[in-house]
Amino acid sequence: MKYPVLIRKPDVLKKVPISTTTLYDRIKNGLFPPSIQLGGQSVAWIEEEVDALVAALVRGLPTSEIKSLVSQLVAKRDNGL
Repeated sequence: MKYPVLIRKPDVLKKVPISTTTLYDRIKNGLFPPSIQLGGQSVAWIEEEVDALVAALVRGLPTSEIKSLVSQLVAKRDNGL
């Protein structure tokens, strides 16, 4: 089984050059995939999800389609990646 590559916040912000506040606002509004808990206060993001979001942004998808993409990515987690 191939496990997803996990990246920490500094690497996320290199891929999507926004502020930390904007990152968490986008997560709250369903416009960015949420992080996953690693234990304690440690979190990470699934690199494939971040890359899919970047590709959608590059394509200029509207907000409604970004939200749909994020929902699909999170649902994929629930189905065992």
